[in-house]
Amino acid sequence: RIDGNRRKVREADTPGEAEQAQREITKILTRQAAKAAKIRDAVLAAGFDPANLTDAQMSDRRTAARLARTIAGAKATGFDKATEFWINSILSGPRTQIANVVGNAAYGPVEMVARRMLEAATNNAAGLTKAGFDPKEASIGEFRAMARSIMPALEAAGRNAVEAFATEMPVLTTRFGEGASKVDLNARAAIAGTKGRAIRIPTRSLLAADEAFKSVWATMDAHARAYRQAFNEEGLKGEAGWNRVADLVGDHTSDIWAQSIATAEHVAFQDRPGALGEGVLRLRQRAPMLTFILPFVTTPLNIAKAGARLTPLATLETIAKGATGQLDTRGKVYQQVANNLMGWGLTLALSSLAAYRDED
Repeated sequence: RIDGNRRKVREADTPGEAEQAQREITKILTRQAAKAAKIRDAVLAAGFDPANLTDAQMSDRRTAARLARTIAGAKATGFDKATEFWINSILSGPRTQIANVVGNAAYGPVEMVARRMLEAATNNAAGLTKAGFDPKEASIGEFRAMARSIMPALEAAGRNAVEAFATEMPVLTTRFGEGASKVDLNARAAIAGTKGRAIRIPTRSLLAADEAFKSVWATMDAHARAYRQAFNEEGLKGEAGWNRVADLVGDHTSDIWAQSIATAEHVAFQDRPGALGEGVLRLRQRAPMLTFILPFVTTPLNIAKAGARLTPLATLETIAKGATGQLDTRGKVYQQVANNLMGWGLTLALSSLAAYRDED
């Protein structure tokens, strides 16, 4: 708006038009200065000195999270606060929290065990043909690494769940940028102070549960990818191979972890929602009242996509991706093979079961 009014000042036909545009600029700058002063006062009241924030303070996740909440509360509008209160009211029922835990626990093995096993079997079977085995893709052997990772995964789950609940921030994904969440809010921690933290217990609980499950899936996937690199690509064996796996998993800044966290977000229904979802979210930003009609966008769309892949509709996705050149790696092809085997297999199994019951 400032740039638009500056253009009006330059292009004004009369002094009166220029003065009006300049007054608008002054109003905008005054409002921005007032917001900045409000944020500064809130930060000071919370015990931070904006001019002397230290690296030690910012490297401590809990301190950085408290500062972020303070700023968010100072910036939040009345509408942001009302929305936050309403969303947490929706999520406050025990059934909602239980459904989230059950959904995560039930769908994770579908992706991480059943579908991964089909991808691995396809790759191993390709090794018996001219196509050959692809060492960069899923293989049966990596399930040994996934089994070894169960205890570290559970430890990470408990640790990250506690931290997420305390900081109100995703733990895994914030290592690589802004964290994903099932709650599509324009502002987080809009209601300041202890009262706000109490009101947000439902969303904090949802976040903690998601971080726990994502930690499990990411840790298992990281071990699987490390196994591929150590044993399949580098050709190591025995203790040397497992030591290499440990080294690769220990580097949390590696591409392995970035890919594994992306996998965990996918399993937790936290993928980017696609063109349709992004469009709805943009529309909601322009018309905030739509939040009360469409409070959740990303998760429902991702759940719908996941459900469709467990039906013969998976074939339509394969055709669409093939026609648009998206199946450009063998890994993506193996994923589509697994999707179709699961989609048609489940459909035929359920059809047979229904027919058997009818005969009885």
